[in-house]
Formats: sequence, C-alpha cells, structure tokens
Amino acid sequence: MNPIIIPTVVPAGPEDISAARARYSFAQSIHVDVTDGEFAPTKTWMPPPGYKLPDNATVEYEVHLMAENPLSLGLAYAHAGAKRMIGHVETFGHSDGAQDTFSMWRGSGVRAIGIALLLETSPKDIIPFVELIDFVHVMTIAEIGAQGQPFDERALERIARVHAQYPELVISVDGGVNADRIPELARAGVSRFCVGKALAAAPNPEALFNALSALCTPAA
Repeated sequence: MNPIIIPTVVPAGPEDISAARARYSFAQSIHVDVTDGEFAPTKTWMPPPGYKLPDNATVEYEVHLMAENPLSLGLAYAHAGAKRMIGHVETFGHSDGAQDTFSMWRGSGVRAIGIALLLETSPKDIIPFVELIDFVHVMTIAEIGAQGQPFDERALERIARVHAQYPELVISVDGGVNADRIPELARAGVSRFCVGKALAAAPNPEALFNALSALCTPAA
C-alpha cells in the first residue's frame, strides 16, 4: 500500500475530534486514541449512542482501543462511523475470542482491523491473529495513554522482525513519530505513520504533513 501519515487525537470530549477534523482537513485519515483508565492509566471521552464522527463519509477514522473491553468500545465507534479498528493483542485471551469480536466489528461497518502490541509484548504473540487482521499496529513508546512520549529505539528491531516474518502484512506505528524517525521506520517496513505531538504543535500542520509524507517512502 502507499505509505500514509495519519494525524492522531486523544479526545477529552467530542469537540476535540471536531477540532482535529478541522485542523487536519487535508488528511484522508484521522487516528483516534481511546483509553479506558484500566488498560491505560488515563481515560478518554467515550461516544454516546447516536454520536457520529464528523464527516465520516469522507474521512477514514481509525480507532485505537487501549482498553480491557475492546468489543463494546469498538462497536460504539463503529456505529459512530469509524472504518478501521485496532484492538490490543494483550486483551485477547485467544484467537477465537478475537474472531468473534472482529466479526461483530465488521458487521457494524468496520472495513479493516489491526492488532496492536505494546513495546514489551513479544511479536510472536500476533501469530494466532495474523489470518484475522489487515494490519499490525506497533507501539513505539514505552508508556501509552498520552501524546508526547519519547520514541523507544527498541521498536525498530521489533518492527524489522515482524516485517521479515510477514513481508506482506501492513505495519503501522504510533508514538514519538516525527521527521527524524520516519525514514528509518520506513526502511524497517512501516507504511502507516501515526503522528500526534509533532502535528499538534506545528504552526502550519499541512506543510509539516506534506513534508512528513515525502519521507515515508524508503529510498531505493
């Protein structure tokens, strides 16, 4: 697939998602980080029944569920218009349970499903899920739940291992991703780059987005 930069948002309320949609109007996808206060130490806003993600017919929302109960939260965001859903391998006891969850998400309109793994989780843990997913989402920071955490160098070797074992599997990354990191991540096999703080702090987010996009394809 073509490499892509995906702006991220950690919503304290629905207005944060609306603000991200307005700020990143040039982006084709927006990544929503969801935390439940249990799997991750912080808790984000959760969509009530009837809520719809802004412009979800034209913007592809993907939702990263850092939560102990990804099924119900995933369904809530699917009903709100999310088309890509990411659950953590650490929250699924076995692939049968994951298959049931993924089937319910797809039945509610989700088009692509990813499995995420924390920095300390062995890449081998994704093996039972590979046939069920569309991509793997690798955390590149040691602590989850907030933007601004530093990139962890250990992630590069882990990404390279996943790519070597599953060269056709799409790899996305999240955490500490910026202009300094994107070229080496691309060389390791990444094609989807979730960017939070760098874009949020940019005076001209569109200019930075375009500059980062130019770095996504590894040199021949």
